[in-house]
Amino acid sequence: GQHTAIVLGSEFLRPTPDAKIRGLVQLRDKDGRPVGGVSSRRLALRTNNARIATDLKEEVPGLFSFQIKGVAASGGQQAEVSLLFDGRTVASKAIPVALDSSAANEGYQVSGGCGLKPMTQSAAFSYENLGALVLLCCLRRRVPRKKVTAKGLD
Repeated sequence: GQHTAIVLGSEFLRPTPDAKIRGLVQLRDKDGRPVGGVSSRRLALRTNNARIATDLKEEVPGLFSFQIKGVAASGGQQAEVSLLFDGRTVASKAIPVALDSSAANEGYQVSGGCGLKPMTQSAAFSYENLGALVLLCCLRRRVPRKKVTAKGLD
């Protein structure tokens, strides 16, 4: 019921299948008491942007463990794990999918960009570029500098 909770062992999930995190399900009744001895046929996990690595296993009455793993190309999205009891969702937990911990904690933004092309022979040397350089050198004026002396300093 409303007291059932899913707890995940990390703040984020990496988007790779070898990055597993452990999760716990605290199965409680409407009064908050642990519910044990439930048939595994009545419980199921459902995931979005994640895969189940290890299915539910009852550790002690009312406490079940499981593992989830990341899915390739899901970075920057949310993964979700839901617990179903007799086909009805009784708890769910969302977790950010990130490429690294700083991206998970602080987020990231991609903007701008650049494009690189190999330099062509005509771009490497052109008479226009040489002419512009010569013109700049000829137009540059030297500003006469005043000589500063330090009078009165010993």
